[in-house]
Amino acid sequence: MSNRRNISFDVPLSSSTPLKKLCTEKNSVLSQQSRGTAGVIKCINVKNFMCHDHFEMVFNPRINFISGRNGSGKSAIQTALIIGLGGDTRATSRGTTVSSFIKEGKNQAIIQITMTNNGFKAHNPEVYGNEITVIRTLSKTSSFKIRAENGQQYPVKKAEIKALADRFQIQATNPVAILNQNTARTFLNSSDPKQKYKLFMEATLFDAILSKKVETVNDLKLMNSILEDKRRALGKLEVELNKDKEKLALIEKCKQAFERKSELQNELLWSRVVQSEHAKGGMLEKRKELLAQVKDIQGKIDKKETKERQFHEKIAEMTAAIQAQVSELKKYQDQHDKLQQTKRGKVRELEEKKLKEVSIKKKIASREHDNCNIKAEMDDYERKKVELEEKKQEARRKRNEVEQKRGNIEAAKRTLAQDKTNAENAVEQAATVIHQKKQKIQKLNVVINQKEEHLRRVQSKQSNTLSQYGPWMQQLVDSIKEAFKKRKFSKMPRGPLGAYIKMKDPNLAALAEYGLGYGNLRKFVVNTREDEKELKLIMDRVMPPNVARLPITCAKFVEKPFNGIREAHYNNVFSNLEIEDPVVSNILIELTNCQGTILIEDNKTAHALLSNPRNVPANTVLGYTPDGSKHFPNSGRGVYKTYQGSLNSKVPRFVQTEQTTLIRELTNEIKQLKSEMTSMQQEIRADEKELMRCQQHERDVANQLSNLVSKLKKLQDDLNRSVVDEESKLAPLDLYKEEYSNNLRDIDKCETELKQIWEEQKVIKTRIKQLDEELAELAPYLESDEVTKMAEVEEMKTNLVRFKSDTGTWQSKLKEAQTKVEHLTKRLEDQSAMVELYTKEAEELASRDLYPNPRPMSEVEEELIEVQNLLESAEEMGEGNPLELEAAISQRLDSYEKSRLECDVADSTARTIENSLKRREVAIKILLKATIEATRLSFVSTLSVRGFEGELHMDTGNTRLDIYIVPRDNDSRDKLNKSQLKDTASLSGGEKSYTTVAFIMALWSTMAVPFFSMDEFDVFMDSINRKNIMELLLHNARNPNMKDRQFLFLTPLDCSILNSDIDLTIHKMLDPQRHNAMSQG
Repeated sequence: MSNRRNISFDVPLSSSTPLKKLCTEKNSVLSQQSRGTAGVIKCINVKNFMCHDHFEMVFNPRINFISGRNGSGKSAIQTALIIGLGGDTRATSRGTTVSSFIKEGKNQAIIQITMTNNGFKAHNPEVYGNEITVIRTLSKTSSFKIRAENGQQYPVKKAEIKALADRFQIQATNPVAILNQNTARTFLNSSDPKQKYKLFMEATLFDAILSKKVETVNDLKLMNSILEDKRRALGKLEVELNKDKEKLALIEKCKQAFERKSELQNELLWSRVVQSEHAKGGMLEKRKELLAQVKDIQGKIDKKETKERQFHEKIAEMTAAIQAQVSELKKYQDQHDKLQQTKRGKVRELEEKKLKEVSIKKKIASREHDNCNIKAEMDDYERKKVELEEKKQEARRKRNEVEQKRGNIEAAKRTLAQDKTNAENAVEQAATVIHQKKQKIQKLNVVINQKEEHLRRVQSKQSNTLSQYGPWMQQLVDSIKEAFKKRKFSKMPRGPLGAYIKMKDPNLAALAEYGLGYGNLRKFVVNTREDEKELKLIMDRVMPPNVARLPITCAKFVEKPFNGIREAHYNNVFSNLEIEDPVVSNILIELTNCQGTILIEDNKTAHALLSNPRNVPANTVLGYTPDGSKHFPNSGRGVYKTYQGSLNSKVPRFVQTEQTTLIRELTNEIKQLKSEMTSMQQEIRADEKELMRCQQHERDVANQLSNLVSKLKKLQDDLNRSVVDEESKLAPLDLYKEEYSNNLRDIDKCETELKQIWEEQKVIKTRIKQLDEELAELAPYLESDEVTKMAEVEEMKTNLVRFKSDTGTWQSKLKEAQTKVEHLTKRLEDQSAMVELYTKEAEELASRDLYPNPRPMSEVEEELIEVQNLLESAEEMGEGNPLELEAAISQRLDSYEKSRLECDVADSTARTIENSLKRREVAIKILLKATIEATRLSFVSTLSVRGFEGELHMDTGNTRLDIYIVPRDNDSRDKLNKSQLKDTASLSGGEKSYTTVAFIMALWSTMAVPFFSMDEFDVFMDSINRKNIMELLLHNARNPNMKDRQFLFLTPLDCSILNSDIDLTIHKMLDPQRHNAMSQG
């Protein structure tokens, strides 16, 4: 690019005709018309700004069309206007900081904007004259200057530039006054009523008015809060005043209290002496009582010990006499115990025999009773034999019928059971199909949501290709660049790699992404491990915590491109990529082997080509077909393998493609997926109906089967009862006879056992009688007074233990009393010393004669505490004489009155502001209503230029602005009918563009700015619509109501359909040079 960009007009330029002179001659008449308008742009000059080295353009004071190809620097003019007039970077949608607009490789940029300074809106004309130039210098910081008409420059702050813009009513950040590329592309193709409402509020500055109102309300709340704090402080001041008054009274009391305190302290000392003497006397009396108690206890212990010795002597005497009788008595006692044990065994044996006798008698009685019953049954059987035989035949016939019915029911049961199984299988199969289809719908819904999110990102951020990687990616890349500028990286990291790739053939973009791998396209590459650590720190700081960190590869950067490998008949993936950065291309070759991956038109061709080693192209390691299928070649050392692909989308996620193509492909895919989902939902509804039918059939079969089972059970019960009745009633007579004989045999056997038991009982009774006689013979030998003597001895031992226990108790009491005497003696000594000490201390301060009968210590201490509290209260309030305190009270009273007056004034001011806010709220509503009506009338008027009719509806409650239009192909044009109205979403492309531009024109009519600018308003229009729109713009600009306004229209398209005029200048930008095709602007 040359050092200076020239501009060609529709009139010839010669090398000897200066640019300013030529434009001045052409616009001499218009300069007279714009003499009374301040803020009209006369000229703009930039240096090192965006893509411009040095650029200057002189504007027509009325209408300017600036055309030029993309990259020629058109948008840089509009950006320079915004930045040069004090606007922030957000209003440009082109950068994040002012330093980002400095041309690459330069240290600073300069913007100079020359404007008229005439009329009643002129800014300090006595200083600056009729022409004023704003100069802004951009570097790491920025500065402003104003150059007057006479050439003198004045350094100023940004606030002065803002005051200048406010004076000229220039709205650099108003998106309608200066419509940039992003706003134009988004708004002209948008049908969102909320977006239109937002644009209306920004254009008419009502958003700023309402924001200022909210700010005022918040300031009023803060003012009320501060006023409340002052009120509380005033209350505290009043409390302090009262405390000072109390303090003054307290000082007088303290004088008397201080004198009384000394007297009370002396009295308290003699009260303590008297109290100590009383305590000493009490201790003496207590010691005397304890000594008497010790003497008494010692006497009782002596008596107990004498009686204990007597018990010991008597126990020893009785124990010797008893030992002589023990050996003789033991021999007879052993013989007696043995006989008693034998007798007890015989008695138990006799009892057992008696129990067995009772059992046998019961068994005999039971058998005799059974035989009586059997005899009666046998007699009854003979009598009813004929009748039972007839019933037997009838029972057999019924049983045969039941068996036949049961067979039929069993067959029906098996059939129904099979039907039930089939119904259950049908229900399970239908439910499985429905579940599978619902899962597929869920997956489709996820894919649709992802596609729609992708589409929204593409539509909302078309100029930012990094948004496809995440909303935070642009900030991450900017942070990396900033860190590189600060020398934190050895070399500039590359990433995401997909942002460096363009496709030669856009139709292969999705397949190329699939082959390269989505993970590789999102990857970052660094030169060293230290660079990798720094990049991870930046990612942790910029990326959201819930997002997985991007992959990073560390590889030495190679600036020289690797040698390419290409097969003559088939393109590899790498040959379809356009990568300007050799480092990125080399990294992709190493990561993906994309030079050895070829693209084949279909799976059949791929199989024929790669399955035979002779056909495999050289250096081929993998082949891809359009559906994403992978084909691994048979190279002679391995076998041919293929894997079915899963590439269902033709839309690339990351690789750069035309935005319009990407939007169209995404929209088509979303429509196709939604159609597929709708079709599947209809299938599910049909399947659910079939499932309900199968479930009802299953319930019917189950009910029938349950009924058959009940019937079968009833028949089985009837059959069982018939068999039981037949067998029980027709039992043979032989059974009765056999049972009768068995019972007789049991009776005979039992009677034999009974006789044997009786004999055994007699023998046992005889033996028991013999044992009783032997025991009677031994009884006289066992009688002795030994037991009585032993009892006496045990009783004496018990008494001895009790005496010992009593003696121990009295000894413990003696020891305890002696200990108390010792402790009391020591305490008495201490108390005596204390009395002497207290007396000495009291005599040092006052004679005892002054306090012959002092009061109790508690009474004196209570009065002393009251005096002490009074003195402490005085100390807390501070020292000072009454005169000084009275002066301080007077001073605080003046301060209190002053603060109260200030609070009253502030309260009155707050109420005034509240009332003003209420009045302004009413005024804002009236102004908003009038502005809406003016916009609506202007909109309807603009529509009528092309024969359109329509309405503009504003809903402030829901923040919506709806535009309704009667299409031009509607023949009923006599009267506007609401049923004919359509919103902008249903209009054709041309009707929508015309309507949207008419809306912008209507907004312009309500704005009192000196100039308007619109960038790339026609990029999405065909030639016919563009011609209509440009005619509309000219018609609006030449409206008498807009005669004092200046218009700048920027377009990348040709303006040959327009003719220059005195109020219309066409500026043609030079085409960008090849190596600057990617520059800003």
